[in-house]
Amino acid sequence: DYWVDERRDPEEALDAAATFLSELHTMFGDWRLAWASYNGGPGRVRRATEKAGSKDFWTLADGTYLHPETDNYVPKIMAAAIIGHHPERYGFTDIEFQDELVYETAHVDGSLGFETLARCAGVTVEDLKELNPALRRYATPPEGYDLRLPVGTKDKFVVALASVPKEQRVAAVSRHTVRRGETLSTIASKYHTTVSALSRANNLKNVNRIYVGMNLVIPRNGEAPSASASRTASSSSTSSSSSRTSSAPSKPSVHTVARGDTLSGIATRYGVTVSQLRSWNSLSGSTIMVGQKLKVSSSGGSSSGSSSSTARTHTVRSGETLSSIASRYGVRTSDLQRWNNIGNAGHIEVGQRLNVSGSGGSSSSSSSWTTYTVRSGDSLGAIATRYGCTVSQLKSWNGLSGSVIQPGQKLKVRRA
Repeated sequence: DYWVDERRDPEEALDAAATFLSELHTMFGDWRLAWASYNGGPGRVRRATEKAGSKDFWTLADGTYLHPETDNYVPKIMAAAIIGHHPERYGFTDIEFQDELVYETAHVDGSLGFETLARCAGVTVEDLKELNPALRRYATPPEGYDLRLPVGTKDKFVVALASVPKEQRVAAVSRHTVRRGETLSTIASKYHTTVSALSRANNLKNVNRIYVGMNLVIPRNGEAPSASASRTASSSSTSSSSSRTSSAPSKPSVHTVARGDTLSGIATRYGVTVSQLRSWNSLSGSTIMVGQKLKVSSSGGSSSGSSSSTARTHTVRSGETLSSIASRYGVRTSDLQRWNNIGNAGHIEVGQRLNVSGSGGSSSSSSSWTTYTVRSGDSLGAIATRYGCTVSQLKSWNGLSGSVIQPGQKLKVRRA
């Protein structure tokens, strides 16, 4: 399934193979035909015996009744068995046998990440992955799992596991289908997680290689936002941070930093600003450590009373776009372009500091038309997101019947 693939586990796979071969032997009454069926399928072998009028494997192999691969598969198994019984006869004298796989097992309730599990056992993530090759993802499955541990670590693991803070447990996992115009950064912002966490959860080597229709797992640590809260956040991107905070579920006052966390990601998760986090925790920079405790709400309760009237800045990180930054701060992409004198192309650089709050607070621009030149990799969805319009509007404005556009093509767009 999505979480576990027992075919990757040598012990589980061997047991399954032995069981299947036994069933095939019962079916055909001959080990050679059982091996041929294991390779080519029992239905094909049965049809071959009926066509040849014989249940002798060598008769089938001499004809054209089976695929050549199956004809050769059975002799190879027999040869391997003979060599395995008498390796020295065939020149195999310096064989280094692998150590026997020994381990202890402890049951894990729900989904916990490999980093947390390894920390509880006092071993490395690689040690756990080597003993548990059937686990396909970044964590144990939601229904629980019998985790294999190095011998001598079980007692320590059980005690440490019981004391794992709630915010370090994967409390909920959801799925997201990538839509046109979305980036990993915008998706991370929507679900109050980080790009690095999404990358780990979905085994992504390149954060820019997601595609429309792709299904992503969304890991959410601790208190996950409710479905209604997520819908509200995605449908009302222009609402103030104070209104978003008031409709969110009650937040804990302390956050324990997990691997992949950033100040910006934590601030987004709890509906506060990076400046507030720095102030509450006496931080001079943005460096935080795994396991560090951070205060994520003020004791006075007056931090979110008014919208910011002074300019706030955001430092662009790898994978971010103007659209994702605008979504994070509840402003429009066109506002960011205007406040930072960014041209129509919307190009930003990693490390660039952006003003993310205008001095006036309201956009008084009358909707203006401009021309956009399509670049390689552009899509109508991405362009629509950039200019705060819809794909249907782009098609209507430019007389397009489909979604195909070409690099160099000029499109008429209207600023939101």
